[in-house]
Amino acid sequence: MARLWAVLLRWASTKSQSRLWENHAGRSQSFWEHWHPVVLPAFCGAPQFSAAQIAAAVNRVSPSFIRVEADQVTYDLHIILRFEIELKLIEGQLAVADVPACWN
Repeated sequence: MARLWAVLLRWASTKSQSRLWENHAGRSQSFWEHWHPVVLPAFCGAPQFSAAQIAAAVNRVSPSFIRVEADQVTYDLHIILRFEIELKLIEGQLAVADVPACWN
C-alpha cells in the first residue's frame, strides 16, 4: 500500500509540474523572447512570427469540451467539474449511469 501511495504522489507532482511549465512558463512573453531565436530555425520555410505573435497565439482563450485541448482558463474548469462529479459519486449522491447527463 505504501508503494501505491508513493506512485500516486509522484504522478501528482509530475502532473502539477508539467501544468506549471506548460501554462505559466511556456505561455509567457519572456519565455518566447528567450527561446524564439532557438526555435525559429526548426521551422524552415514556415512564416516568420515574432515572439509577441507566438505568445499571443498560445494564450488564445477558446472553450473546448476536451480537457487536454482546453485553454488555460477552461482547463481548470474541467478539473473542478470532474472533481465535483467524482465527489458526488463517492458520496452516493450520483449514480454512475447519470454521469454523462451531469457532465453535459
